[in-house]
Amino acid sequence: MQDDVLIEELQELKKQLEQVKWEREQAARGPVRPADESPQQGIDPEGSPPPEDSEADTINRIKEQIQGTIEHLDENLGEIEPTTLLGVFTLGILLGRVLPR
Repeated sequence: MQDDVLIEELQELKKQLEQVKWEREQAARGPVRPADESPQQGIDPEGSPPPEDSEADTINRIKEQIQGTIEHLDENLGEIEPTTLLGVFTLGILLGRVLPR
C-alpha cells in the first residue's frame, strides 16, 4: 500500500515537472499564453517548431555574441589588478600539471 502511494506521488511530480518544462519552453519562444490555459486543454505541449534560421543569420548571431563577450572581457580585465591575473594564471598552470590527463 505504501508503494502505491509513492508511485502516485511520483507520477504527480512527473506531471508537474512536465508542466513547468512546457511553460519555460513557451516563455522562451515568445508570447505568453493566458494563465487559465494549460497543456491539458488541447494545446500541443511541444508547441510549433521554431522557425529555421538561415546560416547567415546564425553566423551573425554568433559573431554578435562573441563581440559582446570580448567587449565585456575588455571592460572587466582593465579593472583587475595585474598581480591577481598573474596569480590566477599560475594556479591554472599548477592545476593543469597536477590533474591527470
